[in-house]
Amino acid sequence: MEGKPISMNGLDIGLELQKIRGGSMVNDINMHMDLKIECLNNSASKCKWINDLKYHVYSGHDTTIYAFFSGLGIENETGKPHGYPSYSAAVFIELWRNKNDKQYYFKASSCFL
Repeated sequence: MEGKPISMNGLDIGLELQKIRGGSMVNDINMHMDLKIECLNNSASKCKWINDLKYHVYSGHDTTIYAFFSGLGIENETGKPHGYPSYSAAVFIELWRNKNDKQYYFKASSCFL
């Protein structure tokens, strides 16, 4: 059912549900990326574990991927409007640094078989 967003006391209920469902994973990924950037060329003890880390993996179900996409506001990227991704779906988020301006950014790609 498409239409006007449902709101209560000025809150968009749909948006709040997106944050609740997928926000924790988005937040955790963001925290790891921020820490990786902060710890580059830093030998402090709090950085030891992340400096040695080349990748970080999360595993979940189709509902987890849908919630993650919902948290990013891109839930229709599954190829199925308002549908869950296939069971064999995968999402890849990579942290990159631009060689020219030295700014960090992330690349996201997905595979929905």
